[in-house]
Amino acid sequence: MGYPTVALAALLTSLPNAPVSADEAKVPDALPGVWALVSTEDASRTDRGDDNCRMTIRPDGDVVLKIGELTTNTGKIVAARADNANHIDFKFKTGVVLGVYERQGDRLVICCDREANGRPTSLRPKGTQWRETWRIVRELAGPCVQP
Repeated sequence: MGYPTVALAALLTSLPNAPVSADEAKVPDALPGVWALVSTEDASRTDRGDDNCRMTIRPDGDVVLKIGELTTNTGKIVAARADNANHIDFKFKTGVVLGVYERQGDRLVICCDREANGRPTSLRPKGTQWRETWRIVRELAGPCVQP
């Protein structure tokens, strides 16, 4: 597993607590599924992802991050269209991460940053931002389906 993958897992498990409201979740049809990490990138380098690093987004907005069988974070997502971009907020139990995303066939590309640093304006990471590319492993539809 490359440095950004480990760094992301560490970051998302070390942010301060943030409350998560169940009625905040809004999930576009393109997002629910089990996703495997293809790559991570920051302003200066790109690292290969790891198929064992998974993100499950359920139709009800629940999100679970795992490395193998280890759950590294859980929370909710809120996604909306604004400023000619697809916005996504990860409201993890350990903190909030703001991002923009695009679904490209079987890929989900997300550029994000900590809430305190503000939302990225493009899929190209700058400064403290990072970009993740995920590959769909299994689509999830309908009522909450366990991965």
